[in-house]
Amino acid sequence: MKLEELFGYLNDFVEAKRLKVILLADEKRLLQKHPADYPSQKEKVVGKTLVVRSEPGPVIDAILAEIGHDETRGLIQRHRDLVLSLFKASGTNNFRSLQGALLDLEHLLKRAPRLVEKDVAARKVLAILVALTLEVRAGRIQPIDFSRVIGLKSAILRSFTKTLTPEQETADQVQKRYADVAWDDPVVPVQTLVELVGEGVIDRVALEAAVAEHPLIAGQTEAPPWRTLVWWRNLTQTEYADARQRVLEELASGAVVHPGQILHLLGVALSLARAGDPLVNGDPVRYFRAYIKARLDDGTLISEPGMSLTSHDLGDTWSGIMYDNAADPAFVRVRRGMAAALTAALDRRTAREAPRVLEAFQRGNYDFLSPTGNETDGFRQSPLLHQLPVDTVADLIITDGRLNELLVNSLMARNFKGHGGTFKDEVRWMGRLKAELLTRAAALPPPFRDNISGQVRYWFAHIV
Repeated sequence: MKLEELFGYLNDFVEAKRLKVILLADEKRLLQKHPADYPSQKEKVVGKTLVVRSEPGPVIDAILAEIGHDETRGLIQRHRDLVLSLFKASGTNNFRSLQGALLDLEHLLKRAPRLVEKDVAARKVLAILVALTLEVRAGRIQPIDFSRVIGLKSAILRSFTKTLTPEQETADQVQKRYADVAWDDPVVPVQTLVELVGEGVIDRVALEAAVAEHPLIAGQTEAPPWRTLVWWRNLTQTEYADARQRVLEELASGAVVHPGQILHLLGVALSLARAGDPLVNGDPVRYFRAYIKARLDDGTLISEPGMSLTSHDLGDTWSGIMYDNAADPAFVRVRRGMAAALTAALDRRTAREAPRVLEAFQRGNYDFLSPTGNETDGFRQSPLLHQLPVDTVADLIITDGRLNELLVNSLMARNFKGHGGTFKDEVRWMGRLKAELLTRAAALPPPFRDNISGQVRYWFAHIV
C-alpha cells in the first residue's frame, strides 16, 4: 500500500468516523523509505507519537543477578554509569548483547583475579570488552578487527599519509562512538579479547602473564622496563626517564632476549628517534641488528618450539601489544633479520635435542611428533627431524621385513606444508628417508620386497 493511501484510510477513520486509531510502526524505516513525504503526511493525520523502549537500568540489575562472581558484580555496580553510557552509545538497544558482554567479563575476571586488584585497570577492561562486544553483535566489526581498532592511534601516528584506509575509517568510527574507552591500552592481550568474544575461550597462561607485567598492576617501577616504555606516550616525564634508563641498562647487559621484547624496543626506538630523543646511539636498525646477532652468538636469544619463525608470522604484535612502526620499512628489515636469527637459534637447539629425541624413538615413544602429543619439550610445530640420522630412523621403520606403521603414521602427522615453509628442511629429510627405505625394501626377498615398497610409496606420496 502506498503511503498516501495508508494515511487516507487513517484520515477517514479519524475525521469521518471519529475513531481513535493506534498505528504501530517503525518510524525510522518509514523516514528512510519516505524522507520527503512521511513527515508532511504524518503532520496532517497523527496527533501524538509514543515511543516504546525498555530502560537499561532494570536490565542491568537482572544481569547482575545472574553473575555469581562477587568481584565482577562489584566492578559493574561501581561503574554502572559507564556501562549505561556505552550501551547508549552503541545505539543498538540490544540487551542480549549487553548481557553477553558482561557475562564474558565475568569469565575473564575469574581467570585473571589480579585485574580486580586495581580498579583503574579493571575499568579499562570493562569498557573495551563491552564496546567491542556490542560492535561485533551489531555486525559492524569482527573479532579479527580488534587489533586494528585498538591500534588505530599508533597506526596513524606512524603512518606516512594522513589518509585513512577503509579499515582505519571503520576503526575510527568505532573509537569515536565510544569516547569512554581508553583504546590505546586494553590492559589484556588483544588476542585474549579476540578469542573470548569470537570463540568464548581464554588462554589463561598468556592472560595471567600479560596482566602481571602491566604497569597498572605491577607498578611502573616493578613492571618490566620494555613493558613500561612501550607506553611512553602515556608516561609522565619522571616515569619516562626512569623506564628509559632501565631499558638502556638491560640492553647494555644483554638482558633483553625475547624476540617480541626486542622488536617492541626497536619500534619505540624508531619513534623516539623521530621525536628528537634517540634511545640508542646511531641508526636504530644497525644497533638492533647487531644486538640480535650478539644474542644469537651468545646463545641467549629465545627461540622456542612452536614459535613463529617467518617474518610474516612474527606479525605486528607481541604480548597483546602492537609494535610501534610495524609497517615502517626499517622495522620490516630488522624483523626479517629476526626471523632468520630465530631459525638459526632453533636449529642449534634442535641439534642439541636430537639425541634425546632419537632415544624416545628407540623406546617406541613417538607422541611428540603428533599435533596432540606431549613427549619431550614439544617440537610438534617446529622442524626437528632433519637433525636425526636417516639410517638410524630407517632401522626403526623396517625391522625384519615389517614396517613400523605406528612410527610412520606419527611422521605423517607432521604439518610439513604449514608454518610458512619452515618445515622445508624436514621435507628434504623425508625425501632422503624415503629413498633409504625404498633401497632397503628392494633388498628384501619376495613377498616382502613388493609389500614394503608399496607401503613406503603409499605413505610418502603426499609429502615427497
